[in-house]
Amino acid sequence: MNYQNPILPGFHPDPSFCRGEDRYYMVTSSFEYFPGLPLFESVDLVNWQPIGHCITRESQMTFTDALPNALGIYAPTIRRIKGRYYVVCTNVGTSDHGPGNFFLWADDPHGEWSDPIWLDLPGIDPSLLEDDQGQIWYCGAHQGIYLCQLDLTDGSHGPRIDIWQGTGGADPEGPHIYQKDGWYYLLIAEGGTGYGHMVTMARSREITGPYEACPANPLLTNRSLPLPIQGTGHADLMEDENGNWWVVCLGIRPLEEFPKRHILGRETFLVPVTWQQEWPDFGVNGSVLPEMAGPLPGNPSAVDLQQKAYDFFDDFSEASLATAWNTLCRPRDNQLMPTAKGLAMVVSREEKLSGQTWLGHRLQHLPFEITATFDLSEASAGLNCGLNLFLNPTHRYDLVVEKTATGNLVKATFAMGPFGREEEFFTFKETTASLRIKGDTKTVIFEALNPAGEWQKLTEVPLHYLTTETGGIFTGPYVGLFARGEKETAGKVYCRSFHYHGRFDF
Repeated sequence: MNYQNPILPGFHPDPSFCRGEDRYYMVTSSFEYFPGLPLFESVDLVNWQPIGHCITRESQMTFTDALPNALGIYAPTIRRIKGRYYVVCTNVGTSDHGPGNFFLWADDPHGEWSDPIWLDLPGIDPSLLEDDQGQIWYCGAHQGIYLCQLDLTDGSHGPRIDIWQGTGGADPEGPHIYQKDGWYYLLIAEGGTGYGHMVTMARSREITGPYEACPANPLLTNRSLPLPIQGTGHADLMEDENGNWWVVCLGIRPLEEFPKRHILGRETFLVPVTWQQEWPDFGVNGSVLPEMAGPLPGNPSAVDLQQKAYDFFDDFSEASLATAWNTLCRPRDNQLMPTAKGLAMVVSREEKLSGQTWLGHRLQHLPFEITATFDLSEASAGLNCGLNLFLNPTHRYDLVVEKTATGNLVKATFAMGPFGREEEFFTFKETTASLRIKGDTKTVIFEALNPAGEWQKLTEVPLHYLTTETGGIFTGPYVGLFARGEKETAGKVYCRSFHYHGRFDF
């Protein structure tokens, strides 16, 4: 059956998946965003529903807000071992903010996950394997690929065993080991997470080696090919309930224009796998395509696999924030509070990374339209609030309402690395403000509801300043709600409603 890629659009890099009792689960990297480690569930491997996060409590993990950003949670692996779900991962941080490798567990992925068990093991991109003898192995990347035996009760481990250096590509990382037909298959990423990214494989009769490289390496890559998907790599392999094999991997979708730039971050793609004798074939001649075909589990209909639009609406009437929302680095319960009037946003100087109280939803679609309504009835002079497109603190577009002594000023501010500008539009007296940001693959348009009750186009700006090639590292853009002020606390502002509408045209 044909299906569309990506299966997780927008900023969802480094995917890993596993089989559960009657469905499949997947996690991706989340870097500095909280809650961390987004968790998804599916019955057909194409339609994935968010069910929560593995890191939901500040007591579990401390993320650094040091600059540059894009530190935090890197490259998780999820596995089901003896009926329990484990996620092993790396927190990349500073010495005072808990860096290192760790694992968490849960008996039910929908419930609370454990506190981390920290591992005295170097490197990044850890993975787990339970072999046919019931032994647990940890595999990681540090000056090549290594493994050791691991005790899942306390994190103690055996000696390090170096097993493979890859095929000679840059940055051998993202290792996973699988056991099949008397072989141990080692799957890794090489070439760096960019346009030279690729997936390679080696195998051995013994888990400790020696490993022989697949003669058809790289098994998966879109490098140097005129395809709309690029940068494919960091893959995870799985056999489904029907005995069919699949790979999930990350990739990017650059704009058609030159120079090459991509907007939505590193996304998650699904690739069918077939085994020819003792080595697998990935995708179509080792490539990932926007439309692919395979024997999907769960018997989905063709209608189920043709997503046309995405709508997310929130009036913040629930006691807790929806799964789609993220803050930066830690929970903000004292700054972001759902109330009967909407989301109360209280300004705090604690927010070093963005300089504001901020709540974000991944930008996942092109074109898109974001609308929000704010209540400034309790705001003090000097408070700003609004909508923004946020890649990081130095690359962001803000559509702003500023509370002044003479009224509410609508303006826009743009941060584009060392450059920036500000535009002012109109002032109004009402305490309610409605703002809109629209965009496609080229342009972002700012609009506001003017005093006459009409939507007024304010300005437009190219979108490419928010691409990874221009100003990012490992993350992707968000659409955000924000509040900020010059004083320690400048009152509060309420967001009454937020509506995200996106289409799958790109």
